[in-house]
Amino acid sequence: MRYLLDTTTLIDYSKGITSVVNELQLLIDQERELGVCSINITEFYSGIPSDKYRIWDNFFTSLSYWEISPAAAKRAGQDRY
Repeated sequence: MRYLLDTTTLIDYSKGITSVVNELQLLIDQERELGVCSINITEFYSGIPSDKYRIWDNFFTSLSYWEISPAAAKRAGQDRY
């Protein structure tokens, strides 16, 4: 099973929120595929200082990266509305 991580999940993980850290570790232990898209990466990096880039570069490299088509982005916006 594949999971596209939400930006809020990534932010909570970076803050060490125990429930999020534990849930992501459980998914990793279950060999689930965790991924991000351009939106997650943009939003995440807009909230961290440059001296933290290296740490998070390594983390994001460990995840799958999935492109989001315009149709999928539109649908996500409509669903969110």
